[in-house]
Amino acid sequence: MNMKFLAIALAIGSAGLTAGSQAFAAATIINPAGTIALGVNDQGHLNTTTGTVATNSSTTGLSYKFPDGSWRDATSPGCFCEGWGVSANGTTSGFANVSTDGVVNLSLTSFASTASTATSVVSLTSLPSLNVTHAYAPSTVASSTFFVANVTISNTTGSTLTDVKYVRVMDWDVPPTEFD
Repeated sequence: MNMKFLAIALAIGSAGLTAGSQAFAAATIINPAGTIALGVNDQGHLNTTTGTVATNSSTTGLSYKFPDGSWRDATSPGCFCEGWGVSANGTTSGFANVSTDGVVNLSLTSFASTASTATSVVSLTSLPSLNVTHAYAPSTVASSTFFVANVTISNTTGSTLTDVKYVRVMDWDVPPTEFD
């Protein structure tokens, strides 16, 4: 299956999950078909060294298992350039991207994972009432080949937040021609 097609199938929706207090640790999760892996950091961004399976990079972001059995990543070769950011009220923002200053103005609430799911909950440090949940899981609609990224942004105050924005960025380096 074409890696570019698989990467585009990563969907955005809404859902939520909370985990109890524990030691947090990033995870590499693998779909039930055993062909796609996501390396998810505690704050919900990809490209982690924890449990990495990729052979063409030192981290796993979004990896595909080729017929020869090797895992090759599409977001980490060259740079670990994948991340997300959120902002509200026109001035308050926070983001997580290994390649761009790491984690900025985000406080980790929880991270939980299984072999095929990972859920991160964070809040803006300077605006703790703004929570962002990233819940990664195999798709139940198309097939177990795809992952879905459900993103929920919630405001836990009684006041209104304005100009709320969410952005996701990736630098694609898709095998077998990573830099073409």
